[in-house]
Amino acid sequence: MKKFCFLLVVIFLLPFAASAQQLVQGNLSFLKGQTFLDCSVDFSQASILGMTEDEIAVQEEDWWKDRHNYVGRFYEGINSKLMKKSLFVGKHENASYRAELVVRQVEKNGNMLSEFVISSTENPEEILCKIVVSATGGRFGSFLNLLGDGMEHTGEILSKYISGQLK
Repeated sequence: MKKFCFLLVVIFLLPFAASAQQLVQGNLSFLKGQTFLDCSVDFSQASILGMTEDEIAVQEEDWWKDRHNYVGRFYEGINSKLMKKSLFVGKHENASYRAELVVRQVEKNGNMLSEFVISSTENPEEILCKIVVSATGGRFGSFLNLLGDGMEHTGEILSKYISGQLK
């Protein structure tokens, strides 16, 4: 039921996704003046080529070995503009806020649909902000390379959006 509701929200928001992201809950004002944002990436709820993460790991033998590379490309993308605003996103356990990129869907060309959810570290159940992101993957290369392109593009979209909100 949760996945069905999410799909309905996504279908409703897709016409508005020309800018590739949609703020669906909260705002980002609490990030002003912050230096670090703790962040993780979650593939556990993803449909990757119609498969779960464990199923894709069987098909793509290098999945577990190279997974950190795809996550690293996301961090490169998201920090591309935010570092200029003195906000660093990554593994920062002492940060006041925590973000999670929840990957929902990955297509053959690396196109991705994700949610970027931010909460405070003191009250992780309370969602302060949720952004739905639709990103394009790549055009050439293996599926895992195209997935990396999609991860990096997701980060770049978020970086540009968050940076604009912190003005």
